[in-house]
Formats: sequence, structure tokens, C-alpha cells
Amino acid sequence: MNKKSDVPRPLERTEYEIVFISSEAQKGWIDCLAVARNATVDAWEQFTANPQEAGFARALYDRAPQGDR
Repeated sequence: MNKKSDVPRPLERTEYEIVFISSEAQKGWIDCLAVARNATVDAWEQFTANPQEAGFARALYDRAPQGDR
């Protein structure tokens, strides 16, 4: 194995997978990591544990362009 590759964080059975629905969402996430890594990790924990409570999934879906849904 010559090439390094990221190891994705495993999810517990009760957690949800997060996926980007647009390139803008992906860029925004990378920007958040660049300026507030610890807070972004905390947000990841909340989003995967209970996205309905966090309001995360609905907020992103509501803002997605129609073609990205």
C-alpha cells in the first residue's frame, strides 16, 4: 500500500450519515473546518447523533437548489 488515504469515521448504528447535496455545501464545510475545527467536530457529533433535533438536514434541504435535491 503506497498511497495514503483517509479512514472515514465509523458510525454507530444509531447515527446518521452526512452527505453533501451541493458543491457549495462541501465548500462551506471545508471553510468551517479551516476556521473553527473543534466547533465543527462538535457539530458533526450532534448532526450524526440527532439531525432532526439539530435542524441540520431540513435547513440544508430547504436551501438546496432544485436540481440538487
